[in-house]
Amino acid sequence: MRNILKIKFQNMLLGLMLCLFSADISLTTAEPSNFQNDDSENQSMNHNIQELHSKINDLERQMKELSNEVVEKCSKGLDSNDGVVVIQRRMDGSVDFSRTWAEYKEGFGNISGEFFIGLETLHKLTNARPYQLFIIMDDWEGDRRVALYDFFVVGSEEHKYGLLSLGTYSGSAGDALSYHLGKNFTTKDQDNERRYENWCPLGHGSGWWHIDCNPCNLNGPYLKGKVDDNIHKISPELSTKKQRFQSRHAEAIVWDAFKGSQYSLKFVEMIIRPR
Repeated sequence: MRNILKIKFQNMLLGLMLCLFSADISLTTAEPSNFQNDDSENQSMNHNIQELHSKINDLERQMKELSNEVVEKCSKGLDSNDGVVVIQRRMDGSVDFSRTWAEYKEGFGNISGEFFIGLETLHKLTNARPYQLFIIMDDWEGDRRVALYDFFVVGSEEHKYGLLSLGTYSGSAGDALSYHLGKNFTTKDQDNERRYENWCPLGHGSGWWHIDCNPCNLNGPYLKGKVDDNIHKISPELSTKKQRFQSRHAEAIVWDAFKGSQYSLKFVEMIIRPR
């Protein structure tokens, strides 16, 4: 199925290139004097341009339909009877994700709404059998993207629930999580990142596999859309240098490869399923 979708996508790109190439020929082969003096030639050129715009719009529509098809195919089979487990969900901001190490270890929230399954459970599941990680994310404009990692493993508490494996990425969201590979899980009361002396966890509040204040952080504060760089609530005890560092990074539900680091997503669901 993946190969079929790839061929469809390549064919549509080829069609777009042919449209542009043919338009370039039709617009450049006519003599300059004809463009200036011959109304029929001008009308013909305008018609060609309108026709090209129509074809481009049609191709854009088809590409959007193909993207939706990819999401649908990736989502197909996400059934609890298949060993699929939802491990995290963000949807309305009803649950605070600024939690302690103990809370992230045990899990919190409501399985029917916003929740986190718990690091200890996640470790036991991903070490009992091979799992894929499937992430669904929506922006506030109605665009849905997916990310799939084909071999997801979380370490033990002794190893700080580190992100031990992700496998190979595929999907439409862009790969923002691989940068976090090998990092320990960090919460506001237990800094296992060490590189920036807890700058990110204090600023973001949420537990995550923090690194460089995050190409992605799906446990960040629930905000709406574009995040102002200056809205950060930074504790008075933090130094000016730390404030400057943190101010470059959004406190939000972030997937940098999709919407950038200053945009908070509307919906996220993290799912594991057997390979």
